[in-house]
Amino acid sequence: MATENNNAAATNKKSPTVSAKETDSYRSLFLEPGEVGARKGIFVPRELVDRLKMTVPLLDVEGLTIGYM
Repeated sequence: MATENNNAAATNKKSPTVSAKETDSYRSLFLEPGEVGARKGIFVPRELVDRLKMTVPLLDVEGLTIGYM
């Protein structure tokens, strides 16, 4: 009985509708590469550096590196 109620609740949920304008806005903010310039440094927590060290090589972008101390 509880499973039936959970399934009914899940199927009654409507997914939000996203307009093309909202999609384009999101894409331009978060998915398009930005210009950083050569050798700009930023400071980030060690945990983020460790994740970036594993992620950057997977992106396979020429010239993209991570320097760390």
